[in-house]
Amino acid sequence: MNPRYEVYRELWRLCTRPVFLITDLLGLLGIITAQYVPNPFVGGVTALGSALLTIGVSLPVALFYQLRANAESLTILDTCNRAGIRAIFKSRSDDSVRLRTAIDSAAAKTTEIKLLGVAFRSLFNPSSEYTPHMRSRLDDPRVRLRVLLLDPESDAAIRRASIEQGNTTLEDVRFTINNGIPSTINERLKQLKKQRKEQNGQNTKHPDHEHNVEVRIYDINPMAFMMIFEESLFTEQYHIGRPDNLRFGSCIGKHVPVIQYSSGAEASAFLVKHFDKMWEMGRDITDDVIKLATSPDISIDVKTGG
Repeated sequence: MNPRYEVYRELWRLCTRPVFLITDLLGLLGIITAQYVPNPFVGGVTALGSALLTIGVSLPVALFYQLRANAESLTILDTCNRAGIRAIFKSRSDDSVRLRTAIDSAAAKTTEIKLLGVAFRSLFNPSSEYTPHMRSRLDDPRVRLRVLLLDPESDAAIRRASIEQGNTTLEDVRFTINNGIPSTINERLKQLKKQRKEQNGQNTKHPDHEHNVEVRIYDINPMAFMMIFEESLFTEQYHIGRPDNLRFGSCIGKHVPVIQYSSGAEASAFLVKHFDKMWEMGRDITDDVIKLATSPDISIDVKTGG
């Protein structure tokens, strides 16, 4: 049996079901009978016959395509379920509200956050709009925060900036390193100071490392955007392609789907290991960022680490 013609056989089987054949027959009888009934009833009988014939022909065709669409949708849903995919978002730019809500929900239940990307400027910009749980988790010293950014002085960063044609790629990374993350560390240190004052009744000095933030930079082409929480993981594939119709100065990220996996998904195990390997390869600049948090008048030279 040639599979090429199977679709037509399926449509034929649906059209020749008894219920549709009877409807077609009644429609034809109505149209034929209309030729012999008295003049006042011709219009009504003709209309009834035409309606039945239309239903008998068009309904099975409509059902055929609907059933095929449903089958394809069910296959997709089943695949997502087996792959541990909780949600798929069209892109960070076109599905931002729904994505932010999902990220906020994941952040509310976590005690650790791992971030891998290019800059994360909007996430660490103190002036940006935040969802409540994500903001509170970023500022909570009890939540371990590990951030892995693209080295703004690397060849990979310069390449990406040239592809993005006028976008502020390098400036965004530097802003996050010199301003955004130090601001988050500062907020964490303030919370620690407040907690100690409430517990001890005095302003007790605390070790800087208790802010629970670590920062590293990597120098290879970005491969994935990742936000890892305890119960789920969000990832977007990075690329170096730029469509001709993309607006000048636009980031080439944020335009492809973001997938949310459950932490127990097989894919999550590979993605978490990807983060861990990138983390091992990255250069630690945590101490330099801490200096910025306590001495805001200086800036980091990522070439030397000071």
